[in-house]
Amino acid sequence: ALGDWSAGGGPVDAPISFLGLNLTADCNLRPRCAYCNQPRVPSVVDLAGWKEVVRQATTPQDGLGPYIEITGGEPLTLGEAIWGEGGLVRYATARGAGVNVNTNATLITPRVALALVRAGTLRLHISLDTGDPDLHDALRGRPGLSAVLRGIYNVQLARELVGVAYPGMHTNCVLTRSSLA
Repeated sequence: ALGDWSAGGGPVDAPISFLGLNLTADCNLRPRCAYCNQPRVPSVVDLAGWKEVVRQATTPQDGLGPYIEITGGEPLTLGEAIWGEGGLVRYATARGAGVNVNTNATLITPRVALALVRAGTLRLHISLDTGDPDLHDALRGRPGLSAVLRGIYNVQLARELVGVAYPGMHTNCVLTRSSLA
């Protein structure tokens, strides 16, 4: 029934306030994190397809675009298709959307951080499961807390270089029996 919601009378003028885009199931972290339940399936929508979804959900430059959450897997594995000059973040922000990227932050090099800032990224939701390096590494199945912290630092530095306060950074964690102990 939800698939037929507009069949009765053409387009519906209800504004969209939130749009979640799960762009890829791929992730740069292998083996998978202990809590990962993301099925590894191939992507069937390319950058042009995602831009079309954003185009349909936004009105250019009215400033009233939806809040768009870009997630995955790890969306930054898609590289410049996400953060580049012609990438999805810049496209969506130019159309008035506020964009949040969910990331493990390990791919946020200085170049990527600067591109995300310049693209107008509103927020970064960063997976930081614990500040304890040993527990972090056990949950992720590999060493890597320093890579997450370096990604956060790179964003802070890029914000200072450009002279802006965005993107805001929020950390999230998956609560497990180990992290609650």
